[in-house]
Amino acid sequence: MNESFWVELDNCKVGIIRNPYERIIHLYKGSWDWVGLREWIEKNDITPQSELAKECDAIVCLESWEDDFKSLGITPDKNSMNKLYKHYSEDYRRWYGEDLKSLVRPLVVQDLTTFGYRF
Repeated sequence: MNESFWVELDNCKVGIIRNPYERIIHLYKGSWDWVGLREWIEKNDITPQSELAKECDAIVCLESWEDDFKSLGITPDKNSMNKLYKHYSEDYRRWYGEDLKSLVRPLVVQDLTTFGYRF
């Protein structure tokens, strides 16, 4: 399971982050280990993006990547970024009941605090 994504542009490693709740759904769907979300979460060690991004020179949010790259003065390969954005789950909230939100809270709290995301 590849948990992190970044692009290298002009000798700059730019981390791409996403809503941590949505990220869990993306990782689950991409794992092809569809044993049920709760069981999958319990058997996988998910590293917070804030830890993975420590090696990056800059950070952009998947949801606003065009504006974020523009503010950094960097132009990424738009085709690559559009492909990544197509893998963003707009309906991630439907996966979560209160019990599942409680289960993932310890996994997402660091990213919520660091990057200001909400459910």
